[in-house]
Amino acid sequence: MGLPRDAENMVILLFAEQTDRSFFLHSAPFDATLTNLPDRLELREQQLPQPAQWDIAVERAGHIFGVAASPLLKASNVIALATDVKQRVASARHACQTYRQRLQDRFGKLGIDAANTNRMQTAIATLAMIERLYDVEPAEVVDVLATAHVATSESAMGECLSKAEKLAERLDATAWEILEATARLTDERKTTADEIRTIICQGLASDEHVIPLAAALQEAQAKAVRLLTTSTPPPGQQAAPKPVPRPGRTILRQGAEQHLTLHAVQDLIARLEHELQAGQEIHFTLSWIIEEGGPTQ
Repeated sequence: MGLPRDAENMVILLFAEQTDRSFFLHSAPFDATLTNLPDRLELREQQLPQPAQWDIAVERAGHIFGVAASPLLKASNVIALATDVKQRVASARHACQTYRQRLQDRFGKLGIDAANTNRMQTAIATLAMIERLYDVEPAEVVDVLATAHVATSESAMGECLSKAEKLAERLDATAWEILEATARLTDERKTTADEIRTIICQGLASDEHVIPLAAALQEAQAKAVRLLTTSTPPPGQQAAPKPVPRPGRTILRQGAEQHLTLHAVQDLIARLEHELQAGQEIHFTLSWIIEEGGPTQ
């Protein structure tokens, strides 16, 4: 009399585990369980990787692909790691391709040597690893993980992979025409324009965990908009100094008027004095011109 079905399945599972064999169904890895053991399963002997290679693969699977694998070296764990990594590769491949291309295009337009930047090195290494893993059989995944080139750090590559889609979208959504307009400035605003370019270049060149790209581009874009929308004084006329609050004080509102007559100045002072509330003070920075001849206002 034969063994009950459950007992028979238990014997098969134990045999597979002890002899480093793995289950396959239609030539694909299959996660067999006590209650799920189809008759068409094929039990294949599997050559296990070296322990040192396995340790590296487990670490990189976690840091780069977010795949939590058991550190225990046995056939079922090797297959599970390979399957999970291949799935992650398939879902992230297109986003990483797009992100790497967007970076390359932007570096080219800015005239920056992309090869010498950490962000680009990380993007290239991440995509190269993904492309290798995409093309190999599951049995080769551990070897690829253990031998692939790591640029900057595993954590940087993991962040690149997980955020590639959003980073590519951020590059597409940035108003580059505004930033490019500031780069063409040659007047007294050029110093600020150069600061804006520095923010952009540092954000593009640094790994995401060092300088978040979205924050850098948003800061640069905001500065560029303010720079381009702030009027500049005509040649020969100095801009009024920017008011600076005294220690412990807060500027509630401010203003500037030009070409006022003495009577208009007196009216302005009277109006401001009338609007003044308890605890508030008014401070003036004065400049004046005395003229003669011509029509009066």
